[in-house]
Amino acid sequence: MSQPNFSQPSPIGRIKHMQEIPYDVWRCITDFLSVEEVKRLYAVNRSLLNISLDERYRIAFIGSLFDKVTEKNLNRLIEPKISSRVREFTFNPGHLCKLLYETRANVHLKETSENTVTELLDLFKSLDLSPRKVQIPSAQPITSISHMPAHLAYRNVLRILKQMICLTSLRIVLSRGEYRYFEQTPTSFFTIGWATFGSNLRSLDLRIPLEAMEEVLSLSNRVTLTNLQNLSLQIIRASLVTDASVILMEIILPFIIAHRYTLHSLILHISEQINLSPLLLRLEPIISLQTLKLKQPFVGHDQTDLTGLKHFFQVHCSHLRHFHLDMVSTFVHYPTPYPFFAQSCFGIALPKLRHLSIYFHKFPLQYSEGMIPYILQFKTTLVSLEISEHPWSLERLKILLKDFSANSPLRELKCSMSVLDPPVVEALATSLPSLDILDIDFERIGPEGYVDHPTNTTPLFAHEMCRLNITTWRLRDLRISSFQLAHVPRVKCKHALVGALPNVQKFCGLTREEYLLDRIIRAF
Repeated sequence: MSQPNFSQPSPIGRIKHMQEIPYDVWRCITDFLSVEEVKRLYAVNRSLLNISLDERYRIAFIGSLFDKVTEKNLNRLIEPKISSRVREFTFNPGHLCKLLYETRANVHLKETSENTVTELLDLFKSLDLSPRKVQIPSAQPITSISHMPAHLAYRNVLRILKQMICLTSLRIVLSRGEYRYFEQTPTSFFTIGWATFGSNLRSLDLRIPLEAMEEVLSLSNRVTLTNLQNLSLQIIRASLVTDASVILMEIILPFIIAHRYTLHSLILHISEQINLSPLLLRLEPIISLQTLKLKQPFVGHDQTDLTGLKHFFQVHCSHLRHFHLDMVSTFVHYPTPYPFFAQSCFGIALPKLRHLSIYFHKFPLQYSEGMIPYILQFKTTLVSLEISEHPWSLERLKILLKDFSANSPLRELKCSMSVLDPPVVEALATSLPSLDILDIDFERIGPEGYVDHPTNTTPLFAHEMCRLNITTWRLRDLRISSFQLAHVPRVKCKHALVGALPNVQKFCGLTREEYLLDRIIRAF
């Protein structure tokens, strides 16, 4: 009589019945790892293989055909399994268009070698006669830079764009000089692209001349960008004779209005003196808009029209959370002092504004009058504040800080000081006890001088800072300029600063220990 078999089922048999961990769970786990660590997980299991490949091919770039990254991408992205993993794509077609144009011109030149002098002169008008760099002969042999033939690169680009089915972010870059070649490309690059990734696209960044907007954006109107959330536009002309207002009102305005139900962020970078107010005045409400970033040159209060900005604030004040203003000075000297922030557009209440950035370089001090009252309108809502203009004095900093309460929601501050000294640190710690991140540039440290003459190894700054021990400040990340001192005084300043701020975890992106490891850099 045979004995019953009481052996346990093999572990392998049990594993076969285990439920696999879902892809989304693995995705959450990898969020705690660095990008490089994620890229190395391809051999663990199928889910991590897909996550690793997604991370490896997430970002792609195609630009100059002489660029090695471009050459690599033109060869590998034609594989659908790779191009379909690209999420962020930067495309600069200028060099490719130039090579295509020159190829056609050369072919045409050969075909017309028997033509009359008049026909040849007409052909020469279309050739690029711009000055070329003269290469000085050297003793070493000159090696020419090889690249993929233009017609093959063009074919691959069209194929790649057709396969980017999961693309979410697209940046198109084209310089003013490259536009002349772009406009003569026989087939648009984007006819296929919009149909492929148009419904998935969330971010569109167009750093192209206004003249190219007509071709790029008018094609996209045929396909609804149903998920477009972030739109960034550079406003610049390839030719000074172009009527910018026509393109703004007939191409850009309809495009923004067509996507006003999904847009969350609008970035407008005006690179020349172009009046944007007509567009802003005609713009219909963008119901989900939270962010406006505006960069433009300022010629003068009588030539830079901001009435459109006032209307924009009035329409979107109830939901605008982030305002970034970058005014570019166009003159070294403004003859007429002008209180810039006294303009009516800056008097519109923005009750939900949480992030404010003001870049205001190379303007007379009189133009900054009213900046602090403008900032203080939002003292009860601001979470982050970034100011970049003339370095501030301690007195001006105190004027700003005195109206912030101890319970202020402000968690991040970036500013520039003339002098960094212990009173500045104390003022910030006292007025903003809940600050998390402080980014502060400075021109010099104070008080100036040393306590140990004539050796001069202990700066007065370090001596005074050692007396501080600010334990109630919640600051965890401090980013400051480097101390422009010799090695030993610099180390003492660092130790004094770290010792005075025991709660700070990061100094200039480094741990406390790493920040104090100051090494002498010797020339070799």
